[in-house]
Amino acid sequence: MSLPTPTTSLAPNNLSTQQVQQLDAPLIALTQRCNGDLRLVFHSFFSFLNRRTDFYALHNQNDVDEGVKVSMGFKEGDAEKLLLAAYRQFPLRRMPPVSQLKQADSKKVAVPAKKDSETATKTKKESQSTTVSPTPPAEQKKTGTETDATKAESKNEETSESASKAIAGVRYTEDGFQIPVGNGGSTKDYKWTQTIQEITIAMPLPSNPDTRAKDLSVQIKQSTIDVHHKLLDKSLLSGEFIDKIRVDESTWSIESNLILITLEKADKRWWNRVLEEDTESIAVSLVDKTHKISDYDEATQGMARKILFDQRQERLGLPSSDEIMGNEVEEDTGLDVLRDCHGKKVDVGDLPAGVQFIDKHNFPGGAPKR
Repeated sequence: MSLPTPTTSLAPNNLSTQQVQQLDAPLIALTQRCNGDLRLVFHSFFSFLNRRTDFYALHNQNDVDEGVKVSMGFKEGDAEKLLLAAYRQFPLRRMPPVSQLKQADSKKVAVPAKKDSETATKTKKESQSTTVSPTPPAEQKKTGTETDATKAESKNEETSESASKAIAGVRYTEDGFQIPVGNGGSTKDYKWTQTIQEITIAMPLPSNPDTRAKDLSVQIKQSTIDVHHKLLDKSLLSGEFIDKIRVDESTWSIESNLILITLEKADKRWWNRVLEEDTESIAVSLVDKTHKISDYDEATQGMARKILFDQRQERLGLPSSDEIMGNEVEEDTGLDVLRDCHGKKVDVGDLPAGVQFIDKHNFPGGAPKR
């Protein structure tokens, strides 16, 4: 297996939503198999490149010195440049200070302890206001010891119960919201990510026996979802969406004993959770709201690329796209000006014999479409 002709330039990143979804599916499955350990994910990926591609193959120094064109492998250092360029094409996301995260975690676990303290204070006051018969000193000591042990045991049980409700691997803001991962979050049953256009849910399936597509009944409606396991006669996921989706554009599949559900949003806005029944929400303010040009329609993509091109040309002191395409007019003749890519004016008289320069003045039926 070989990579395309060696180059350090990036491949076009204008992938469609469907292409991104298809590429995400195996990557999500790989990450799940690695239990979210990115070190293992990278090890597996680069091991694959080493064993099954020519990514680690270096050109012979003699060929490099003689300028021989080689169709496989890389010049020394080019593979690393390619990786660094790929890494840098996505923006970094700043996380809140660790102190805020620790405060949020302590608040989530400390709430039950506060309730225990209030309950103990209330019980103490009630016992002080109630008249009881005297108890021998030995029995008082024994009873007090048992009561303290009972309170400590009860407190530990409630604290551990609260800690178990916190989802493993999830970090929280000071306000108790989940910090987005992939612009999504986690629940006790599934993980989810999102773009401005769609939601992707990854949920583990029962492995005994391994679940197949025919074992599931998946009902996706505009406002609700229901995933039912036929063999186990058990509902795996059910609830009402926080916003409407497009049913015709929503799909589901099974990858490595995970059900991957892709929901097309009816309105392009960021969700803080998937279902109304979900008890945890993400901090939408921390969502990466940058958009790829490929997320827009063709007309908007063309306009955005034109603006970016013109800005670059202006920085370099070169002509704009309109000037290059001849969308400028001579003041004295009223004819279109034709320039090359360097901004040099092209003399119409220099065209080969039999070739006529066509502009909006001599084009039959009006100006040509550009």
